[in-house]
Amino acid sequence: MPRPKITFPITLRTLEVLRVEDVTEGMRRVVLGGERLAPFRQGDLKIPAFRSDGFDDEFKLFFTEAGRIRPVLPAQGDGVLKWPRDPAALARTYTVRRYDERAGEVSVDIVRHAHGIASAWAETCRPGDEITVAGPKMSYLDPVDADWLLVLGDETALPAIGRWLEELAPGTRAQVFVEIGEDSHRQDLTSPPDVRITWLSRAGAPAGSTTLLFDAARSAEWWPGRVYAWAAGEALSMQPIRRWLRNDKGLSKEDVEVVGYWRRREGAEPEDDRLHELTEIVPPFALRVAVTAGLTGALAHDRADAATLATRAGTHPAATARLARYLVALEVFDVEEGRYGLTALGRELLDEDVAADLDLESAAGVRELSITGLLDAVRSGPPPVAPLTTARAASVRIERDYQDRRADAAGFLAPLVAPGLADTGHVHLVGEGLGPHASALLSTCPDLRVTVSARPSEKEGLPDGSRLSFRVGGPLDPAPPGAGTVLLVEALGGLPDADAEHALRRAAESGEVIVVEEPLPVDPDEHDLEDDLLALCAFGSGKRTDDELRALFTAAGLTVADARGLGWGYFRYSLR
Repeated sequence: MPRPKITFPITLRTLEVLRVEDVTEGMRRVVLGGERLAPFRQGDLKIPAFRSDGFDDEFKLFFTEAGRIRPVLPAQGDGVLKWPRDPAALARTYTVRRYDERAGEVSVDIVRHAHGIASAWAETCRPGDEITVAGPKMSYLDPVDADWLLVLGDETALPAIGRWLEELAPGTRAQVFVEIGEDSHRQDLTSPPDVRITWLSRAGAPAGSTTLLFDAARSAEWWPGRVYAWAAGEALSMQPIRRWLRNDKGLSKEDVEVVGYWRRREGAEPEDDRLHELTEIVPPFALRVAVTAGLTGALAHDRADAATLATRAGTHPAATARLARYLVALEVFDVEEGRYGLTALGRELLDEDVAADLDLESAAGVRELSITGLLDAVRSGPPPVAPLTTARAASVRIERDYQDRRADAAGFLAPLVAPGLADTGHVHLVGEGLGPHASALLSTCPDLRVTVSARPSEKEGLPDGSRLSFRVGGPLDPAPPGAGTVLLVEALGGLPDADAEHALRRAAESGEVIVVEEPLPVDPDEHDLEDDLLALCAFGSGKRTDDELRALFTAAGLTVADARGLGWGYFRYSLR
């Protein structure tokens, strides 16, 4: 039961402190407001109204660093923020506890403790003070088709839990477990009658140091029907809860949401030598091999010597022993009496999402491994055959993983692309993440017909409906007869220039062409440029700038009739 998702342009606005309230001894509420909750103009940009539709919506608060007069802020772009690097912005992410649009108030609850810039601000801010915020950039709505809810969280998750319970539909059944530092930190929460709330006090124990939530989950009464489980709190303490829900209780990934809101630190970490950090190549590869080969998963529940570890994972015993002892040196594994186990750092590799990103046999892994072709690309030019395209064709698993990742990303973009196409009559849709885009087009434009050209494996991800047709093909194939508009959604990024130019010429044979791409930002950061290199090695294309995209359009004989930002760094180009 995936939670429906709504995306918004990422916006920056300065608000005013209206009042400060102590919810309990452990939680302080700051209520913000001001005229910039409403739409406003900033130069040539139209900034939309503040919006928060989900119980766990997040936004960023910007603070002033010691020694400065005002905070360092990102620059507002068209639906996107341009983050400064030196000096960097000092921001913290918090949950929107309550948004009262009619009253013009946004509430944020902040845990009270002796350290942290946000907690210090909450203790000293006064009505009339100003603070700049960014977001929320998306809202996830309540899960659909759940018979009951299992909700677990520590005090950092309490703002989200409190809002969710207040906004739950009547008749919703839920078991809620909340971990707090002291009994005096209990809050008077409003909820439907069929919600059972259990407070778990650490009685002074440090936050993130107990198993209270995990123990409560395992001892909870398991009601019949389909459950949606949501948990949030200290990152390491969330991991066993996620594994128990997925493995022991057998819940599907879409029925479980476990989020690490913060991470407990035992002490200050020494600064790394920058050059040494940049030149290390073995540690990141060894970690990925350990995850991909199943060594970390084989130690999830108990220790094992090298031979047993190899047996569990189905790996070569001698090579496994060498890798295991290296991982001990990295403090990912530890060893007691010849038996290996996972350290706190190593247990982070058990997280489902972390493991998926590190899996070398996934689409993401193949893309990262393509960087080994950078030397050849620098010496001789991009590869004639894209490694990721080849891997997708050779492996059903990699192809499915690639499509799932693209569909997930398209869920953010699709609602921003569909508006404005209602009058086109017939759209030929080509590119990436086509399921969400087809759904958005059909739901937004009730009279529109959509033809999707894609691989056969992508058909099952498309919505049903008489207004949608499917054909095997791609951006290099001709458009179907009668397609008034060809919509190329991230279709050019994986193509070298010659192929991208051919795709544009093919699309133009039908008439109007609309291209949706995420160009390289004007002021790219380290991660943008890393993506550029990976795109060069994985696809032979690189990440094109706006000027490079426009040059590509011109080479294909097309002119840009209109270009507009969609938010999130994406642009829509209408071509003639």
